[in-house]
Amino acid sequence: MKITIFALKKRILYFLISAILFAMGVSLVIFGKRFQHFRGWFGDYIITIFIFFGIKFIFPRLNRIRLAIGVFIFSSAVELIQLSGVCDYYNLKSAFWQLTIGSRFDFFDIFLYAAGCLSAAVIDGIIDRINSK
Repeated sequence: MKITIFALKKRILYFLISAILFAMGVSLVIFGKRFQHFRGWFGDYIITIFIFFGIKFIFPRLNRIRLAIGVFIFSSAVELIQLSGVCDYYNLKSAFWQLTIGSRFDFFDIFLYAAGCLSAAVIDGIIDRINSK
């Protein structure tokens, strides 16, 4: 399979977006302790965008709508795991599990996941439109 300059530029852009979002997420964890609601809500919003562009970096030809739906389903499933109490049952209290699965269910998070997925799909559409000119 031949990799074009266009495809390589998109991959670099997807990587840069992912790296920036990762840095923002780490910054929220480190510096956002005073702003718990902002940290949680904005973190939930940007994590879905990060996952979207992380996957687009690896698989740049994936359909943006299907990917956004898949990321939303995945994120919502993780939120439902929080509701199930699995972390308490298996005593998953370490920082790793708190960041990976989360600590408490919040129905509002599902709206933030949807907003993040929608934003990611729109941004990807803008990238395609700009690159096609």
